[in-house]
Amino acid sequence: MALSKLVLLKYPLRTGSWSARQAHKFCTGIWIGCLSVPALPLFVDRNDVIFDYRVYAYTYKFSSDLWKILLPIFATLTLFLPNIILIVSTVLLLKEAMRVAKGARQPLRWQGITTVLLTVTVHIVSFAPSTVYYIAEPFVEKEPFAPGPFYLKFCRISGAVLDVSVLANFFVYSLTVTSFRSFLKKRFCQTMSFLSSKKICQGN
Repeated sequence: MALSKLVLLKYPLRTGSWSARQAHKFCTGIWIGCLSVPALPLFVDRNDVIFDYRVYAYTYKFSSDLWKILLPIFATLTLFLPNIILIVSTVLLLKEAMRVAKGARQPLRWQGITTVLLTVTVHIVSFAPSTVYYIAEPFVEKEPFAPGPFYLKFCRISGAVLDVSVLANFFVYSLTVTSFRSFLKKRFCQTMSFLSSKKICQGN
């Protein structure tokens, strides 16, 4: 979100002139890049799947010796690097927004800035433990019958914290976006009105 806002703010006329074909090519590139996350384990060893009692889900085991080389690289490219890009994009977005507001002699729109900052902060905090785990996992010694706190508690925590990024979006937008709060209030009043009228009809 921060990167897209930065591009729209820095090149407002150029982004609007994109054709449908250009937009489709750009989105296709993003989808192909995201496809590497599930595709690479299938190429290495498609049967290396276990039920992980740490997170109570079927997960990839990464037991092949090849993962000692691939996993740190893979985690750096898919977890660490995107977070760095996100931080840099957010800083550049703040600078560009301040420059545009100063040039137009208008106050900075803190509603949008606050939304971006909170969303980015929650995202980084959510993905930081998983990034550390997958980069460090091949280098941490593990006993077969006593894996230790890194493989048990830290793995479980890093998996659970990922859900915060999804759950927090509702609260971030409720806190920072006035129109979203108005929408929720309107829907809530409509729902309560419907339930009240339904209860009255049933009473009669």
